[in-house]
Amino acid sequence: MRRKQAYHPVKTKYLGELHYLSAVTLFISYFFFQLSYGQLKNQEKESYLWFDEVMGTENINLYNGLNYIEKYKTKNGNHKFFNSENTLPNSLIIYEGQPYYNVKIKYDSFEDQVLVVSNNVVQLTRENISSFTINENRFVYLDTASQDTRFIHGFYEILTENPSYTLYKKHRKKTIKRIDQNTKYFEFFDDNQYYVHYLDAYHKIKTKRDLLKIFPEFKKEIKANSKKISHKLDLESYLLNTLPKINFIKPETANLEQ
Repeated sequence: MRRKQAYHPVKTKYLGELHYLSAVTLFISYFFFQLSYGQLKNQEKESYLWFDEVMGTENINLYNGLNYIEKYKTKNGNHKFFNSENTLPNSLIIYEGQPYYNVKIKYDSFEDQVLVVSNNVVQLTRENISSFTINENRFVYLDTASQDTRFIHGFYEILTENPSYTLYKKHRKKTIKRIDQNTKYFEFFDDNQYYVHYLDAYHKIKTKRDLLKIFPEFKKEIKANSKKISHKLDLESYLLNTLPKINFIKPETANLEQ
């Protein structure tokens, strides 16, 4: 028979204070770690910017690519670039393992090419780019196969990620050739695709119901969340609303719906 421990008010109070102090210490340590890490990242950024300024853009390896020549004349604002046909300043790119800050970038999502602008427009070698960031949009280079044997190749935007999964968006464009008064021009329209990386595999998502096939152990949670949100949501909004609601911590205890 287990003995009941005697209650000691002083000891209990002391332990409570000890736990509180430990939590405060842990929080302060984490705060200063984040502060120090942020300062180191800023110092690193300033060092690279100083080096690039001293060397001059003409001597930086980033700008030693192919001169870009535009092949498509466009009208009506339906261009082939991500977000804007103008250069997007203050971007970050990791090229041949080196970070370059405050770069002027254009991402051609029709031909899946990254362009940088200095004295001229340069098309970078795609395979040398690990990642790039335009505003808050982060793109990574992938080269692998998906679960349904499709080839995953090129730049994919990370929409959301956590230790359990990563949701990717493949920006694509489809084109229509038009002729107006004997002048040929092109219009480009979005034709995006979505993939989720889960359990070491890439899965293409074409419809909302594909989530049930990819995550069969979480059918109950997915269906319950789907009932709470509007059926008018587009696929991207639906995925960004649904995936964070799934509890991936203990998949073995999730409810399977037969």
